[in-house]
Amino acid sequence: MARKPLRHIIALFGLALLLVVVHSPARGADARMSRAESQIVAAQLLDGMLITHNLGTVCTSNVIVSFNDSGQTLVGIGLAQKAFDQLLEINNASEATIESLIVGEGNASAEIAMTGNVTDQHGSIAEPGRVVRTTYSVFIDMNGGKVTSLHIYGVDQLLDLSTPAANDSYYPVQTFPGQPY
Repeated sequence: MARKPLRHIIALFGLALLLVVVHSPARGADARMSRAESQIVAAQLLDGMLITHNLGTVCTSNVIVSFNDSGQTLVGIGLAQKAFDQLLEINNASEATIESLIVGEGNASAEIAMTGNVTDQHGSIAEPGRVVRTTYSVFIDMNGGKVTSLHIYGVDQLLDLSTPAANDSYYPVQTFPGQPY
């Protein structure tokens, strides 16, 4: 007889716990993105990075961009746009194309190829006619219809972002490759 009330108590506790879990609001449930929504946001981001140079509509105001190979991390839309513009300039990119795009629910990954002429330190063409193609991997995190962070691989030099962008109050942060920020 002593076991029977204990079983009832455990069963009632389990049922109460199940009801609490079922009826409690899940964190971020309303912000979860479908694959179709994620594909639209990723396409808008890549278009903003490479063509229109406008990230304001698709990114959160405190978007985090980390260049994992150089260890540089920055926060803010203006700095992110300055970084992408500088990346295009460094590569003397006459063309930037998206080689692949893989989209999940709230995340995506893209391979971006930049093609440009070889230049020397003074900015003149060192080998006329020689074209160089450089590829970068970009991993995109999204939430609530906006891009929250970007992780970029393939950039091993530090970008010159010592001054904040006009509308940003965030400054770049220097980290070290392989170390958390």
